[in-house]
Amino acid sequence: MEAVNGVQPAHLAMPPCVKLKVVTIGRLIPLKQIDVLIEAVSRLDDVGLVVVGDGPERERLEELALALNVAQRVYFAGMRSKEATLSFLSACDLFVLNSTHEGFPYVVLEAMSLGLPVVATAVGGVPEIVCDGENGMLIARNANCGLSNALVRLLSSSEERQKLAAGAQNTRKRFQWSAMIDNTEGILKACSFVK
Repeated sequence: MEAVNGVQPAHLAMPPCVKLKVVTIGRLIPLKQIDVLIEAVSRLDDVGLVVVGDGPERERLEELALALNVAQRVYFAGMRSKEATLSFLSACDLFVLNSTHEGFPYVVLEAMSLGLPVVATAVGGVPEIVCDGENGMLIARNANCGLSNALVRLLSSSEERQKLAAGAQNTRKRFQWSAMIDNTEGILKACSFVK
């Protein structure tokens, strides 16, 4: 992510007059399915969406938000520094990663480290991080109804969001460097590679 001059505090740039804020981060390309997320948000009252990132789909996504009459609730933040991105995450209530393909998305760990509940597609390395119902919600790839249902469920229940946020904090500990080194050493010792 490239830095920008004069970073505006995230709370000043958020969609106004919304009760809850959803955030997604990534390159604006088709496999991220941000259009599906915008459509889901358009069906929910009092929900805003912050899109951090840029890419070739941005103009189309902005036009979609206009066409669905939610342009005032969808904020395209563009590329931001890591500090500014973390500020956006901290200012939101829920993180969504709706990709059709992923490797090991560190952005999910970043969201969890800030106590955000996560909704993500069960693709690539995502299920290694997100345990459905424990620290987030997993949905099937291309399951548009699944995304809408997950958003409705989490956005209507602060208790559910708090439960998943607590689980997310525990997940962060599992992926800390010291824990990963200890686990790797344990595996190597078990395989008698290390005495």
